[in-house]
Amino acid sequence: MATYKISDILLKLAEMIEDDHTFVELNEYPEEDDSPAFLSFNVPVECERPDFDVSDYESIDACDPNDPVSNDPIAISQDSLCPNVLFSYDEISTLELSLKNSIEYLQNYIDSPNCTRDEKDHYRPVIIAFRNLLPKIQRFLNSQPII
Repeated sequence: MATYKISDILLKLAEMIEDDHTFVELNEYPEEDDSPAFLSFNVPVECERPDFDVSDYESIDACDPNDPVSNDPIAISQDSLCPNVLFSYDEISTLELSLKNSIEYLQNYIDSPNCTRDEKDHYRPVIIAFRNLLPKIQRFLNSQPII
């Protein structure tokens, strides 16, 4: 049995969830010649949606936990999914409330006579980022059947 990085698997599954898939077929292919073993991720044919064109995702290569390269940190960009943070629904609700309060507070501060031009220039993009994030969190919370 081959060894895989949990973060690689989690990121791949998160990508599939982001694409609104519920099920995955996992296939493991053995090592061949100079190629490592790998896992493939596919949406089962019976679960494919006609409005979604891609039914499979990039594979993940096996790794050697003793190899220093396998223990390198994940290469991320600003918009990468974060595999190291898992939130409860209560925590996400708290984040939603925090965003709402921050937007209101910053908007009131920008509108006040105490706010300098530099502060306005600094806080406007922050407010825009918060306003763009808030609907995403709200859509997520509204789409989850919480019992």
